[in-house]
Amino acid sequence: MMTKINSKFILINSETLPLFKNAELFIDESTGKINSVQESPYREKNAVNFEKDKNYSTLIIPGLLNAHIHTELTMEADGSTPHIFSEWVISLIKMRMNLSAQETAAIRKRAYEISIKSGITAIGDIVPLEQFEEYIVKKFNIEHPRIKSYIEIIGLDPSLADIKIKELEKTLNYCYKYCSNNEKSKPREFCASDVYDKNNDDFQRREHISEETFMPGLSPHSVYSVSKELFQKLSEKNKKWKLDIAIHTSEHKSEISFLKEGRGDIAENLLNALQLGAFSNPSKTYGTVKYSTPVDYLNSMEMLSSKTALIHANEINEHDIRLIKDSRSSIVHCPRSNDFFNSSRLPLRKLLDNSINVGLGTDSLYSNSSISILDELKYARKIHNEENNHSVSSKELFKMATVNNAAILNIPHLTGTLETDSYADFIIFKIPKDLKLTEDNVFDKIIDFEEKDILKVFIGGKEVYRNV
Repeated sequence: MMTKINSKFILINSETLPLFKNAELFIDESTGKINSVQESPYREKNAVNFEKDKNYSTLIIPGLLNAHIHTELTMEADGSTPHIFSEWVISLIKMRMNLSAQETAAIRKRAYEISIKSGITAIGDIVPLEQFEEYIVKKFNIEHPRIKSYIEIIGLDPSLADIKIKELEKTLNYCYKYCSNNEKSKPREFCASDVYDKNNDDFQRREHISEETFMPGLSPHSVYSVSKELFQKLSEKNKKWKLDIAIHTSEHKSEISFLKEGRGDIAENLLNALQLGAFSNPSKTYGTVKYSTPVDYLNSMEMLSSKTALIHANEINEHDIRLIKDSRSSIVHCPRSNDFFNSSRLPLRKLLDNSINVGLGTDSLYSNSSISILDELKYARKIHNEENNHSVSSKELFKMATVNNAAILNIPHLTGTLETDSYADFIIFKIPKDLKLTEDNVFDKIIDFEEKDILKVFIGGKEVYRNV
């Protein structure tokens, strides 16, 4: 069976133009995928038409993706929330300690609801290792976006590296067993059932991965929360696992001073407060080797590759940019979170000119004013258009929130686009009947839209949200 939806305008993606006018979207109901998009001046009578007898027209675009979020931290920051990084982390830890597993699950459900309502159809979610088994088996009675779950690994004490690896392997193996038993009932979960070798009871990637069953990723948190020994063991293990990696990198200047001289907010305040002061001067631990930047350090740990996404990366230099480009690593830009901590601005124009894949994320609500990618796009357009001779177009920003994010989550051509054989993940906007959209203005207009302008959201060809 084929579902047909009429719309005055349909945008396939940022690269495929022209903008389709008076068009029809054809969806294969058996697969939830796009069959085709066609211009049709005489729209078929049996097609769904959300404009009929209405005082508005419609625009259909690919669903937006959020490449970096912590759904468990969907708690609003307020006037008392610290903006100094060490104090912010400590306040966050205290808040987490008071949350039950049920409360954490409810917070995640809220994040899913907010995300879908704002047109987000896929997310890259950071999930602490100790929560992951419960996270993967939770069955929420709620629609949720596609989820790429990165397992967050923290361990600065080098003596605990082997223990952390064993915990990680146990969790990954558990996920395989759960997902292989529940694969049919969880079509939008990013599970592990294609990455487990039953013969040797060891977690590893198989050659053929089902499009319906996506793998988890790894998130060794940062250079100031993961020991050299743990990084090295993860790097070695992942040569076999081949999992996607997300690492918080170069978000704060104090990461650089931590690595080079054991000074700054992270070394002197955060680690001491967490009773990790013994590990606050890595230059001593590493002997004569001194790393100039977190990117340089991660490169030495063999953590940079085409499967690596560097979260933030706003405190980088020319040498870092060369390493990122040469390794084909990606970057996830979180401009409002960077502003929350008064961090440096990402040199976005320079990165794009160097053909580095840059996506867009919101980070958590605890360091942002919303978890809406539409809001993130508005802010990114504002700050990057203020830069003389370094501006970034709305088309480029839209690509970051769709096609580029899909590449980061390792689901290119499956979502973030309405091309043939991609999943039917899309947003229907209601627009004024007299609005004239063209290839020249459509991306600016999309970023101008508000959440209230979203009429419906579909994932896999199924309606998951309607604005009533």
